[in-house]
Amino acid sequence: MFGCPGSAARRVPDLPRPTGPGWHAWGMPRTLSIHGLRELLGEQLAVASRGQLLALGMNDRAMQYRLRPDGPWQALLPGIYLAVTGTPTFEQKEMAALLYAGPESLITGRAALWHHGIGSGWPPPAVIDVLLPAERQRVDVNFVRLHRTSRLPSPVTAMAPGDAAALAAGTAAALAAGTAAAPAAGTAAAAGASPASPVRLAPAPRAVADTAWQLTSVDDVRAVVSDALSSGRCTLDELTAELNEGPIRGSAPLRTVLIDLAADASVAR
Repeated sequence: MFGCPGSAARRVPDLPRPTGPGWHAWGMPRTLSIHGLRELLGEQLAVASRGQLLALGMNDRAMQYRLRPDGPWQALLPGIYLAVTGTPTFEQKEMAALLYAGPESLITGRAALWHHGIGSGWPPPAVIDVLLPAERQRVDVNFVRLHRTSRLPSPVTAMAPGDAAALAAGTAAALAAGTAAAPAAGTAAAAGASPASPVRLAPAPRAVADTAWQLTSVDDVRAVVSDALSSGRCTLDELTAELNEGPIRGSAPLRTVLIDLAADASVAR
């Protein structure tokens, strides 16, 4: 309101600024100053879940401030945030998928094969397949396709696709020379893998089988299986075990390929 002529200007008192945990003195939400946040983001490729952030003491208002349209964070999936701007890497999307699916979840299918060095000529898939416990309630969303299972294998650690391809080539060469044995299931990516990698993978035999169950062409399945065997990432016996333990529905192409390969092996003997 304007003052009356001749009257002294009335000073409006300063309003108190928001203070307290989670806020800077000038009203901006506090983020990286929260204890443990920098370490969490460093361990998880700059990806974190809302539950993890709440556990560290960051409130929803602080999160939303960082997620504003011109802010430094972005949402990748419901309740899963990336603490950098720009296009997320494939590994960051995998990390987001694992956080969304919850504890014990594993990357499988073509995404896992990409890390194992199988089908190395493929680009990273647009959809990331994730195994999770059968009793967990989640729905497919965005780039994540979930597969509930009562047969969760032991995880292996992801490595960079280039490292995986180099390791696979070295293993294949050693096998051809008769100087090495094929790695056992569950240790497919252990050698040469970064111990700090947070991306959990299904072992190569399971990832091959899960990929095959989504393919309808026998030729496509044969190409995947042949690449897996020639790379030394798994054996025919391991793939046969996965076939026998997995679902019958959708298994016909993989069954046909494994029967043919077993017959070829018998003739070669």
